[in-house]
Amino acid sequence: MKRLPKILLTLTTLLMILCLTQTESFAQTITATLTGEVKDPQGAVIPGANVTAVSNETGLTKTVTTSDEGTYTIPFLPPGTYNVTAEKAGFARTVRENIRLEIAQTASVDIALGVTGEQVTVEIESNETPLLQTETSNLETTIEQRLVEDLPSIERNIFSFVNLVPGTIDTNIALGNPNSAIGSSTNRNFFDSNFAVNGGRASTNDVLLDGVTNTIGDFNGVTISPPQDAVREFKVVSGVAPAEYGRTGGGIVLCQLRTATREKSLYAASDCANRENADG
Repeated sequence: MKRLPKILLTLTTLLMILCLTQTESFAQTITATLTGEVKDPQGAVIPGANVTAVSNETGLTKTVTTSDEGTYTIPFLPPGTYNVTAEKAGFARTVRENIRLEIAQTASVDIALGVTGEQVTVEIESNETPLLQTETSNLETTIEQRLVEDLPSIERNIFSFVNLVPGTIDTNIALGNPNSAIGSSTNRNFFDSNFAVNGGRASTNDVLLDGVTNTIGDFNGVTISPPQDAVREFKVVSGVAPAEYGRTGGGIVLCQLRTATREKSLYAASDCANRENADG
């Protein structure tokens, strides 16, 4: 009987660790992570440098300090474009501009600082070039916000974009039923998920909406199909998927909804002001 409290304490501790681990894993499915090294012109690492990521869309700012090995990691960054700044006393302040991060991406951005005795800022324009993802082995195809906004869709069904992803097959089309294609106006099943990813079985894919599983248990159909205009990013993950994903026999579909940005907030404020002036 004396061992019972010790056993309960051990089980409680294990349960808390499991909950914390699951919380971190879910967060990784809807945010991005920025990692890399900060070095001097000779290639030696620079510990204690401050690295700051600033969102161009929302103004969100996160700052970390490089480790003794000169490495840094900034987790939980909402997808979007960022300006990344590295600085330390005795070195030129360096800014990497327009670094584009995608949903569930781990991007590596190394920064080199020049030695200087004056206050100098070096700006490097990235032109929103997609970053190579070397931290994971899975395959990803992203339909970014600009394409989500501009691509035509008869029924405005976001899941019709799976037909644009290499290696993804709309089973209805493959079986000779083009009128039942996902997202088509003649497909009466608005929640159809009958597609296969890289040879996997149809309707066995995991579909997540803002990091939460978005499928029905009985036939794995899509529970909620958000309006196309409300979606920021649409991504299909295949291959060797990260450990935080499960319940899939083929691929993982990640769908992230749009949030308020500086541009939207200013537009909404000016629109309200114009209406008030018109009513006045």
